[in-house]
Amino acid sequence: MPAGTLPWIVGLVHLLANVVSVLAFVGGRRSDRPRRYAARSAIAAVAVIVTIVVGYLSAMSRAFSDVAGVDPSRKAAALAQGISEAMNLAACGAAMFLLPLAATVYLLVAPPRPPSA
Repeated sequence: MPAGTLPWIVGLVHLLANVVSVLAFVGGRRSDRPRRYAARSAIAAVAVIVTIVVGYLSAMSRAFSDVAGVDPSRKAAALAQGISEAMNLAACGAAMFLLPLAATVYLLVAPPRPPSA
């Protein structure tokens, strides 16, 4: 996989998970059974967590493998750059996790709407 592809894949998965979460939230608010929609939002939250872990581990692996081929005087800077990218990926993923989490919690504790006549 090319070097710049992973952040785009992780970002796309996070975007899709947030779209699914918003759609589940809207559907759950209109439904008389919001818990069914909470499960969809929870699956989106799990997808975000999985991509955070996979993205972080892949970025850290790339950071350490990139250090192997660098001039010894620049190893610390290259390692710091790689770790910084991995931490930024994890921090953005954690921020993207908040929307599916909030939607899931709300739909789990929301009282069901009475069925419309």
